[in-house]
Amino acid sequence: MNPWQAFLLLAVGVWGLGLEVPPVKQGDRARYSSINNLANCVGYETEPDEIVVLMVSSGDVLTSQDLAIKVFDDQDNLLQYQRQLEGDKTFIFSQVHGAWTQQESSSDIQLKRGKSESGDDEDNTKPSSRIYVCFDNIYTDKSWSFTPQVHEVEIQVDIKTRETIAKTNYDSYAQYFDALRRNHEGISEEAFDDQMNIVQAELASVINTLDNSGKILEELIENESALRNTNERIFEDYTGRHIVLYAVIGFVGLAQVLYLYRYFRKTNIV
Repeated sequence: MNPWQAFLLLAVGVWGLGLEVPPVKQGDRARYSSINNLANCVGYETEPDEIVVLMVSSGDVLTSQDLAIKVFDDQDNLLQYQRQLEGDKTFIFSQVHGAWTQQESSSDIQLKRGKSESGDDEDNTKPSSRIYVCFDNIYTDKSWSFTPQVHEVEIQVDIKTRETIAKTNYDSYAQYFDALRRNHEGISEEAFDDQMNIVQAELASVINTLDNSGKILEELIENESALRNTNERIFEDYTGRHIVLYAVIGFVGLAQVLYLYRYFRKTNIV
C-alpha cells in the first residue's frame, strides 16, 4: 500500500477486512480470544467522542460449530458479545466503561489553572483507546468422525463522531415507516425515536425467540453427539466381536486340518 492509499483509508474512516477463523474445541478456554490471546482479533484506535459501526458477514452456520464475536477494549472491558453468528450483522457501540477517563492530580489541576490564568492554551489532546474485534470458531462435536472447518468472516468498521451523527437528517429515514410516510410530512427526532422504540421492541422479541431456539439447538446438538458416540461404541464392539469370531473359526478349522493330516499319516492313508 502506497502512502496516498493509506491516507485515503484513514480519511474515509472505514476499514474492510477478511478473516479465516480456525476451529477451537469447546472448553479449551486457553485458546479463546482474550486480552492475552489476540490471534483472531483486529484492533482499531478510537477516541471518546466516536461511535463504532461494525458490520460482520459470516455466511452460513457450519454443522456443529458456533461462531462467536467478542469486542473489548485495551482495559479488558467487554463492549459486545454474541454467539451463533449467521449472515450479515451490524453492531453499534461506543466506549461506556470510562476507560478514556483520565485521573488528574492536584498538581496537574493547579498547573492547568496557572496556564489558563496566564492566557496559555490548555492541552486539547483527546485520549485514545484501542478496541479489539475478535472471533471464536467453537466446535462442539468431539467424535473421531467429525472434521471441524475454518470459518471465513468479512468485517467492515466505520468509526463516526457524535457530531456527525447529530447532524443526520432524519427525514431521509421517513420512507421506512409506513405510518409517517402516508402523512407526507417531515419526521421529527421525537417521532423517529418513537418508531425506533417500536422497532427495538420487535427486535428484542425476535432476539428472545432466537435465544430460545439457540438453546434448543444446542441441546439437540449435544443429544446428537451423545447418540453418535453411543453408535460408534456399539459399532466398535460389534466389529471386535466379529474379529474374535472369525479368528476362532479360522483356528478351529486349521486345528481340524492338522489333526486329519496327522491321522492320515499315521494310518498310511496319505
